[in-house]
Amino acid sequence: MLKSSEPTTTIFPVTSDNTSNSKAIWVLGIEHVLGGLDHILFILALALVCKSSTGLVAPLSAFTLAHSFSLVLVFLGVDIGVPSRLIEVGIAMTIVIMALFELLGWKPKRLFLVTAVMGGIHGFGLGQALTDSMVGVEGLAIALAQVTVGIELAQLAVALIFLAVLIHLPKLANVSKKSIELCTSCVVACVGFSWMLERLVS
Repeated sequence: MLKSSEPTTTIFPVTSDNTSNSKAIWVLGIEHVLGGLDHILFILALALVCKSSTGLVAPLSAFTLAHSFSLVLVFLGVDIGVPSRLIEVGIAMTIVIMALFELLGWKPKRLFLVTAVMGGIHGFGLGQALTDSMVGVEGLAIALAQVTVGIELAQLAVALIFLAVLIHLPKLANVSKKSIELCTSCVVACVGFSWMLERLVS
């Protein structure tokens, strides 16, 4: 997971001399989702709010598209003037906000617009982290498309797993589905809030 003290990382050694560039770039998108606890917690919180796979499609797709748009801006050298530490704080804040939607029993009518904004924040965080990894990659547009598809597929897989667990766990544990949803959202909100504080003071 990225920290303000370590704002960049090389997730996979992608260079113009690497004959496995295509495979490496696909892996970047998948590893970003599966290797980042903050991203996974955000998807979990979103799944709790959306309740179903059909309800997830629009907000998750909007998140990914905005995420990709932010990546494009970063790789084009656009400077938004926000320190990486504050972007990481913003990422943690998106987790808290999404968890609070479930805890408060409120789902925005246009949730896809909310997730689009949040996707933009997450994208700037990833873009700063991957700047070195993407240097030397030929056909940047195609590379970004591959990263995006990798992220979308990994997100959908994680979200569907979470939804399946949320459906079957109440029966197995003999507790109400609502209790599990509220308890899980509370844990996610607390973890996200602790990350906010940690990143603010670090």
